[in-house]
Amino acid sequence: EPLHTFIYVDEAGFNLAKGRRRGLNHIGQRATTEVPGQRGGNITMCAAISDNGVLTHIPLLGPYNAQHLLTFLDTLYRDLVPENERGGGQLSKYVVVWDNVRFHHSHLVREWFAAHERMLVEYLPPYSPFLNPVVPKLI
Repeated sequence: EPLHTFIYVDEAGFNLAKGRRRGLNHIGQRATTEVPGQRGGNITMCAAISDNGVLTHIPLLGPYNAQHLLTFLDTLYRDLVPENERGGGQLSKYVVVWDNVRFHHSHLVREWFAAHERMLVEYLPPYSPFLNPVVPKLI
């Protein structure tokens, strides 16, 4: 039986312009800070890690969806599987472990995994980000 390598994937959103709304200052002086006039867009980072460290990470302006996830999976596949080993049934397999967000279950994503036989998928139980080791890296 071929070896299996576990790859943990997750997405996280950030806003670099977000500022604090409260703060401490000397008694009698108001706590103030300079903030940009434009709030800026949200950045979403999708990352994959394994025992070897970070494998792939792709930042995106705005939220991830199934189409963006396919681009991420294609990049991950190219980074993991050398071109001369693609399609080999007895070679090691890669198990993508991620949460149950809705677009992870989309028809496009299921088709992608069906077309890439060396890539398998496993879903974490609901409300269990503590089981995914990539989560602390993103927050």
